[in-house]
Amino acid sequence: MRGMIHDAFGGVTQFMDTDISESGGMEQNVQENTTHPSGNQPHPEVDKFERFMKEANEELYPGCKKFSKLSFLLRMYHTKCMFKWSNESFNSLLGLLKDALPEGEKLPSSFYKTKKIVEGLGLKYEKIHACPNDCMLFRKEFANKNVNECKVCGASRWKNDARKIPAKVLRYFPLKPRLQRLFMSSETSKAMRWHHEEHNKDGVLRHPADYEA
Repeated sequence: MRGMIHDAFGGVTQFMDTDISESGGMEQNVQENTTHPSGNQPHPEVDKFERFMKEANEELYPGCKKFSKLSFLLRMYHTKCMFKWSNESFNSLLGLLKDALPEGEKLPSSFYKTKKIVEGLGLKYEKIHACPNDCMLFRKEFANKNVNECKVCGASRWKNDARKIPAKVLRYFPLKPRLQRLFMSSETSKAMRWHHEEHNKDGVLRHPADYEA
């Protein structure tokens, strides 16, 4: 879980080797290396990071050693996606588990609240309809649901025309938020700019970073 959080908040956590339990020193490290552009205050992502670190180590229920709240929710969310559970079935299972687990359990009450937690890890994605034969994506001017056929092969966009259920869906993880997080830390930001500011500019091509593109 810690590795996933560090990946999601790469710019915030890349400089941290402190053990999670040493919360005081860890918090000081984060605040020293992630600041607002003004340089005066900790970046707001720090609060989000600390919340996830707390949830990553929070017991699913008092005495539970196998799962944290976050690890259990991610396992459930993964299973839901693999087997195409409906949101209603997920809500029902959450209710059953909350009744079955010992008092003090930390499960959220609904799929909506679970999704909010998971999306905070950077796992949010965009759905883009695709041609069932992989000819094109129904995006930009083709995103409108009135476009019913592939412009290349003529295949139907839908596997159920009446309910507008797409035949194929591409799940896209946007790159921009990940890059923004990398530039949040002054140390990571400096490393990201190295290819432009620090490498040898003598006109000799030694590495792709030496090329204009």
